[in-house]
Amino acid sequence: VVGNCFSDNYIIHKSGKQDAYEITYKKHQDKAYLVVPVVMMVEGVHHGSHGPMLHKINELGKFPESWNGIPVVINHPEEDGICVSANSPDIIDSITVGRVYNTNVDGDKLRAEAWIDEEKMSEVAPQLLEGIYDGEILEVSVGVYTDEEEVVGEWNGEKYERIAKNHRPDHLAILSGYVGACSVEDGCGLGVNKEFVLNKSMLRWN
Repeated sequence: VVGNCFSDNYIIHKSGKQDAYEITYKKHQDKAYLVVPVVMMVEGVHHGSHGPMLHKINELGKFPESWNGIPVVINHPEEDGICVSANSPDIIDSITVGRVYNTNVDGDKLRAEAWIDEEKMSEVAPQLLEGIYDGEILEVSVGVYTDEEEVVGEWNGEKYERIAKNHRPDHLAILSGYVGACSVEDGCGLGVNKEFVLNKSMLRWN
């Protein structure tokens, strides 16, 4: 329930779904936050706005702490059809619903926790919030600045045209109506657990 009242700062919620992930309720700055596991990126070739690009985990996770504190937004922010940084007052006020914390590298995955402001999420994206309550896996996408080395090659059977280096994270977008460059089927997503096996019934798009 939005505005959930609780005396403790740590409450576990799990939906009735067998494959659902755990949501941790925490109180932060006098607000109720949903702490949800997320895989932001996995090593591999991803087809983003700059075409097929190879992201190596040693670059993605070179400085895991640099991902902490970046805004969690609903879809990538744009102005006049052009992608922009999420770190501006207008975007923070309009579509930002939380922050990323506790980023770590787990094998070939960049994992973290999405701390979701429950009240703000209910205003900005109530359908996606219901998906979180129901334990559904949601598509995500990172907004990140990179240096790009123009190298044509192949990785695990996938061709790439560039190699991304020196990742400088800006935001994590929870997607509504879109599929991320590193999609749920690739192993990314909000609500992806340690041992994740894709179950189509867990997917949610709006």
